[in-house]
Amino acid sequence: MPLKPSSLSFNTYVSPYGLFTVQASQAGIVALAFDDQPMEGKRGATALTNLAATQVQEYLAGKRFDFTVPLDMQGTDFQKAVWREAVAIPYGQVVMARDLAARLGRPSSYRSIGKALGECRLAPLVPVHRVEQPQANAHHALYFAFRMLEKHAQASC
Repeated sequence: MPLKPSSLSFNTYVSPYGLFTVQASQAGIVALAFDDQPMEGKRGATALTNLAATQVQEYLAGKRFDFTVPLDMQGTDFQKAVWREAVAIPYGQVVMARDLAARLGRPSSYRSIGKALGECRLAPLVPVHRVEQPQANAHHALYFAFRMLEKHAQASC
């Protein structure tokens, strides 16, 4: 069931890599987008959007390796299952989409895995960049950038 715009808030934050916008419901973070993106709901910071922004800024600075901010995943049951599996992939590691499909008990659905990852509005809070997909997608450059960021941070530790 879609969220009512009146139950949502969003705010835009600054990072060394540019602006990013965080959208939240009362239950958790609903979306994260790079740049100053208008989203449904009331513009203004909340404790949840501030917490997410702080964690994203720490991640981009190489000081955070996972996220603890609550997520309010909006999608189908299948999409949410894929996104939860992506969250379980350790920092700095990459798995193949077919391996993620096997973990979900659907070994032949790796293309559906890729589609679900591409529709996730919570990257990098849901680290979809840690899943290698058989074909490049629209977010390939962004995923590559997150992977390189993680490799650099690991090398610095």
